[in-house]
Amino acid sequence: MLEILPPVKSDLNIRKVSREALSEQVIEQLQQLVIDRHLKIGDQLPGERELCEQFGVSRTVIREATRILAQRGILTIEPGRGTFVTLPNQQNIALSIELFARANNMSISSVVEVRKALEPQIAALAAMRARPEHLERLQECIDEMEAHIQEPQGYIAADQEYHSTLAEATGNSLFTALTGVIVNLAQATRMRMFEVEGAPDRGQVYHRLIFNYVSEGNAEAARKAMIDHLDQIDRDVAEAQARRGDGPKTVGGLI
Repeated sequence: MLEILPPVKSDLNIRKVSREALSEQVIEQLQQLVIDRHLKIGDQLPGERELCEQFGVSRTVIREATRILAQRGILTIEPGRGTFVTLPNQQNIALSIELFARANNMSISSVVEVRKALEPQIAALAAMRARPEHLERLQECIDEMEAHIQEPQGYIAADQEYHSTLAEATGNSLFTALTGVIVNLAQATRMRMFEVEGAPDRGQVYHRLIFNYVSEGNAEAARKAMIDHLDQIDRDVAEAQARRGDGPKTVGGLI
């Protein structure tokens, strides 16, 4: 059975580009076409020859531009089929920012600052917007953490799901994407908690407290409980760092 492909887009009103920074100008135009929805998810780009004619550049420039856009998750290049419009998913966004943070030796304290700016507001919004299915998943995460209170991998997986579910409960997909980044960067600091006696149990106290406030729809109490929770994590991680002596101070140094 022959596969029916979406029609090739050829009426995109593309402007010819100047010789300076050719691939960057092609990238900029193609990205804008996606933003303006002249190109939609699933649309197929014209072939290389037609793109060369419309932009007034060589195949090398077109190939460089599409390669970069594919790396950014905006295009998918399928050999033998063509080049199609996609959009970066949350996993790609998280991985890109995580690589940026590690490559630039971003400090652990910088990650903590972002968490403190982001997660209290997430908790407050979750209290106002969470649906029954979100509350059910949060409770399941708390139960899962309790079942793995002595086992780091299981506890951390449930902890990450807990915070991701809070972000999802806001109904704001940008919060969900940003939380995915924080979850990845904070994973190693969560591991450090298990080096401090009682840290996972203290975390559970706050997980239950935040859940209760979210269930009650008490936004300000949920916000305050999340602030206290992050402060508690700060203290436990600092104690673990002190025990290690001159441990890594950047996310690039965390293992």
